[in-house]
Amino acid sequence: MKAELDDSGLLQMGEVTLAVTKSELRDIAYKLIEISDQIPDEPTQNWHRHIPDALANKIGCDVVVTYKM
Repeated sequence: MKAELDDSGLLQMGEVTLAVTKSELRDIAYKLIEISDQIPDEPTQNWHRHIPDALANKIGCDVVVTYKM
């Protein structure tokens, strides 16, 4: 799989490997569900959300969700 830059210059990857504990994985999943509920009916091209800083610091990276137009 190949990583590509989108129109906004963000790297979009077809595959992501998470080296996390079971608890961290559950935290990430919970936040992703929360973020998915925030996607507006008509999102703009630059709509995005980050996981909370505390979780990003805990797992050692940020997770950014964008809406694929």
